[in-house]
Amino acid sequence: MSTYFQLLRRNGWKIGGAVLVGSILSYIVWSMAIFILYMIGLVIGLAAIGLSPDQLTSGDPSAELLNPAFGVGAMIGILIFTLLYIVITYLTFSFPTAGMYGMINEAVLDGNTQFVSFFTFGVRYFWKVFLQMMLIILGIFLIMVPAILVDIMALYANEAGNSVMTVILVILYVLLLIPMFLFCLSSMFAPIILTAENKGPWESLKLSLKLFRKKTKEYFFTLLLLIAGTVAMIALLSILGIPFLIPLITSDGESAFGVIMIVLYILLVLLIMPFFYSAITMILSLRYKERLRRFIVPDQDGPGPFDGSGGANGSDPNGGPHDNGNPPQASGPVPEQPTDRGKEHGQSQPAYPQFPSDPHINS
Repeated sequence: MSTYFQLLRRNGWKIGGAVLVGSILSYIVWSMAIFILYMIGLVIGLAAIGLSPDQLTSGDPSAELLNPAFGVGAMIGILIFTLLYIVITYLTFSFPTAGMYGMINEAVLDGNTQFVSFFTFGVRYFWKVFLQMMLIILGIFLIMVPAILVDIMALYANEAGNSVMTVILVILYVLLLIPMFLFCLSSMFAPIILTAENKGPWESLKLSLKLFRKKTKEYFFTLLLLIAGTVAMIALLSILGIPFLIPLITSDGESAFGVIMIVLYILLVLLIMPFFYSAITMILSLRYKERLRRFIVPDQDGPGPFDGSGGANGSDPNGGPHDNGNPPQASGPVPEQPTDRGKEHGQSQPAYPQFPSDPHINS
């Protein structure tokens, strides 16, 4: 744990501050995109049912005008709107997510990182992180389809008064949630592998799933560490909130001072959350480096665990950046790589993959 706190002390403020700035910028872009989506959806919806804005604001519209709003076409429109909402949300916040993972991996594998690295990695891994999120969501949805069907059957059984069948279906529903939990757990290291080894969205997800089968105990122990970190975060936020929330249990709870204190506490939580989230994610990255990375980037004198080519599915045993075994080509001369950066921090494995566009290389 001393290594974790050393890394956190050296890089925590930089990473948390970068995530805070990136999250604020992403939230502004997300708000604008969702507002435009709402306006477009409203115009299309009103035009589809033949209702003008004047009719909507002049009084209660007649039932004949509102009936089309509850038809099959309206349901399809709502489904499309929901899908667009999900895509826009994940698309917008893929940038801070990619920047955070890349920055944390650089700090863990190299021992240090820079504020500007957040934006470098955010741009570099933006589409890869977004596509991987979509793959994980699609996997969760496919796994959840049987559970959703059982849940619907349980509702019908409950309405029919068949208590025995309802209990059986509820138990079956809970059992069907286990595969979803295992899938989420097994994909836990996928974004770490993607950003640390410059893998593709699907390839890094497959590697994470394969590692889960080989190192199941490591995954569960990492999950316990993440839960412990989350509990500690909640406890600290609760302690910090005591002076702010006192007006809720006093006579001043309805006063302007009480409202101001509550608003200030909410702002404090929003400011602190990026730092806490970065600290918890650093646990995940450090566990990957110390316990699992050797199975993805093995030493040159040993074959990889998933094939006999010295790497996992053809990966570079030196840990350099690659996609499908081909290193990216730079437009200019490639600077000399700092080969001893990992050793000076006590690392026996390759340091973070270096790219000619990295700010700390060109500086």
